Amino acid sequence: MSQNYFNLDSLQHHLLVATPQLDDSPFERAVIYVCNHDDEGTMGVVVNQPLPKVSFKDITESMGIELARPEHLPIIYKGGPVEESRGFVIHSDDYSSDASIFTGGHVLMSATADIVSDIAAGHGPQKVNFCLGYAGWSPGQLEGEIARDSWLVLPADEELIFNTPVNQRYELAQDKLGIHDFTQFHDLAGRA
Repeated sequence: MSQNYFNLDSLQHHLLVATPQLDDSPFERAVIYVCNHDDEGTMGVVVNQPLPKVSFKDITESMGIELARPEHLPIIYKGGPVEESRGFVIHSDDYSSDASIFTGGHVLMSATADIVSDIAAGHGPQKVNFCLGYAGWSPGQLEGEIARDSWLVLPADEELIFNTPVNQRYELAQDKLGIHDFTQFHDLAGRA
């Protein structure tokens, strides 16, 4: 098994970093923020795969929400293969509503129309990852994938999640894991 020495009962507010075993899959080079992990399963969102053909303006128009501030609109990410038309917003704790869920550190998740309206009006959180869809695992499924070295686990890094340019997030996650060349990953995993 690899470097995954974390208590697998508490992966919430961690990052999953795809290994080369997931190449040619929807999770190739993915970095996933884990929003929830309990005895009912795991839910997370990919935070490094933008959807270039979908804009925040497209979402507000489809919801009939007026876009008051067209500048500094959030990037839309492919959050995962489950419920791909549903929005999940991972955001800083300077914003919350009754429907916001605390995920750890200074990070919350909101998945209602209210946050879309507030972002459109310029009253939303300062830091946002707007994801369409999510990644989900049944109880024990993710733990099995981690044991088979499909994912490496990293404590959540809010700088990486919110401030790192999207095209650098995967490489920064590798660096934080101490892996500078994934071609050497199997050698590292075999020694752990």
